[in-house]
Amino acid sequence: MSKPKILVLYSEIMPYNVVCFKDFVKTTGGEIKVICWDEKKKLTPYIPIDSEKIIYESHSNYTLDRLKILIDNFRPNAILVSGRMDNNYLAASLYARKQKIPVIGLSDNQYSGNLKQKISMMFSAILWKRYFDYVMVPGLYQYEYVRYLGFKKEQILFSLYCADTEIFNDFYVSKKEKVSKIKKYILFVGRLSEIKGLDVLIETFCELKSEKKLDLDLMIIGNGLLANIIPERNDIIRFPFMSQEELIKHLPEVKFFCLPSRKEPWGLVIHEFASAGMPIITTAVCGSSTAFVKNGYNGYIINSCDKKLLKNAILKMNSLSNDEIEQFSERSYNLSKQIAPELWTASVTSILT
Repeated sequence: MSKPKILVLYSEIMPYNVVCFKDFVKTTGGEIKVICWDEKKKLTPYIPIDSEKIIYESHSNYTLDRLKILIDNFRPNAILVSGRMDNNYLAASLYARKQKIPVIGLSDNQYSGNLKQKISMMFSAILWKRYFDYVMVPGLYQYEYVRYLGFKKEQILFSLYCADTEIFNDFYVSKKEKVSKIKKYILFVGRLSEIKGLDVLIETFCELKSEKKLDLDLMIIGNGLLANIIPERNDIIRFPFMSQEELIKHLPEVKFFCLPSRKEPWGLVIHEFASAGMPIITTAVCGSSTAFVKNGYNGYIINSCDKKLLKNAILKMNSLSNDEIEQFSERSYNLSKQIAPELWTASVTSILT
């Protein structure tokens, strides 16, 4: 096969997508064309930049007819589609399959057994299997659901999401070579919303401070509707969404990362901070915790919305000695190696003929 070409029909592109695209191009010498949301629908200010072999185009510029023309002209070896979220994408998938172009559906849905999922399972032949030859998932919880949808094991691909492990690994390596700064902060990074458990984290933090049980401050990084609930206090600092390069500058003073989500299909930030060698507190609903957090080994996994358990986890983490924190840090770094951009490339190329 000549150098492969991939068409990606996606929602909001983020740095963790870009690092996989770059690896694909570097490894295969191929090309990628990406159709994705523009500013009208984006939730973050991040804007991907074109490169020689990776081109991003706006979703709003593409009708179904234009997508069909793109498929005819570009002639991709495979098409990756962000699940069932866009009717034009689905219609384009049918068009591609008729031309024997393999279509990979992308899904981060965990199995919950709710009514909507049971309907999807019952009518999977119409709702899923008619559009997709394969489904790519990030982890075990998503694999379970796709199996319930009736896809065979060999039709399920892994490593849908991958952190930019290189940039975070570089921080970890450089940190070990320098004299460590005093660890001053608990770090939260994510959308400022209830679904991320930010309100529970702030309440828990404030109670621990009022009880004089905690000597750490709280650093919050992100944008969202709950920005207005963050109290103005000397021990809470908040920054808006920032690039990974900017984010890393704040990490030397961070003792551990905390993501107490109520619902989290995957939680890519957990992979990022494991790659940076951060001890981690998170909840059992976070899909990526199955890969990157082992309870009592490099962090603590608690039930969502349980303030008492969150308090205990924060206090346990804060009570660890410097040597124990360094041990947790090394274990996070090692666990982060389970998923890398090369695995995304390998999964996609494995189905090309």
